[in-house]
Parts: sequence; structure tokens; C-alpha cells
Amino acid sequence: MTFLQGHWQNNVSAFALDVQTWAIDALGPQKLDSWFGTGAAYALWQKTKAFSACYDAHGQLAGVGFTNEHDRISVEWTAGAILATRLLARYYHSDNLAWADGAQRDSRSMRKGIESLRHRIQKGIEAYSYSSRRDWIPFGWNSHDAQVLSLAATGWVILIDRDLNPFYFFSPGV
Repeated sequence: MTFLQGHWQNNVSAFALDVQTWAIDALGPQKLDSWFGTGAAYALWQKTKAFSACYDAHGQLAGVGFTNEHDRISVEWTAGAILATRLLARYYHSDNLAWADGAQRDSRSMRKGIESLRHRIQKGIEAYSYSSRRDWIPFGWNSHDAQVLSLAATGWVILIDRDLNPFYFFSPGV
């Protein structure tokens, strides 16, 4: 997305959800707000969610898709969104409690939502699906059926469950 005249706007026909959440994950809400103004990071999440949020039968945020869609969950990309919303909640906690609470609710709701895509392989061994259904992704590949388990998705869930940000792992001084 592009920040134009105080608003985030989609600037290509194929919206890539992960690039939006990675901006928050890698740069942090503080940096984004310093560049684009107070609340820019939160607004980025809200716009991203509007493009790609998937809701369960009870209207709860269950996860996010790959692109401008509302009927397919990517576990890997949802984990990146969970990380982003946690960062937003921490950053805005002291200045805007409503934004912080909203981001925290989104984080918890998505974490709960991806549990339907967790599979028990055997006692003590579980893994997550790559996505909730097979279909074309406009970046050159298909997502897999929910029965196809994914190391990338499972790895991301392990990271977020341990509150680890992979974008900060190898940063000097961190």
C-alpha cells in the first residue's frame, strides 16, 4: 500500500497482505508513525484487515488471507498479522487504549481462529495447514488444501507462541 494524503491506499491490482504486516513487524509501529504521523501503523492494519480479513460463523476474526479476499485463511500470513497486532497493542497501550485494545482483540481472535487448521500427527506432534483451501494466489502459486501441512506455517506459530519476532532475531544489539 501507499500512504497518500493521510490514508493507506492499495497501489497494485494484486494486494499482498504479508507485505503490509511485515512493515509493522520489521519496522515497528513507532517508526511508521514517525514517518507518516500518529496512528499510521494502526491505520495500516485496519486497511489491511479490510482487504483480507476472514471471519468465522460467529463474526469473529479468524485470520487473514493472501490477498484481497475474505474466504481463505493463510496460517503463515495470519501469524505475521498476529505479531503485527501484538506490536500495535504494546505500542499504543500508553497513548491510545482503544487502538491497543482493538489490536489485542484482533491478535487473540486470530490466534484462536487458526486452531481449526492445527492437526495432530501423533501424540506430542502437531502441525498447521498452509491454508484453509486450495486456490490460485495472484503471486504465481496455489495455496494448498487444508490437509497439506506446512513447516512455514507451523514455524510461524511456534515463533508467535514464544513471542519471538523473526525480523529482530539477527539485528545487532537485540
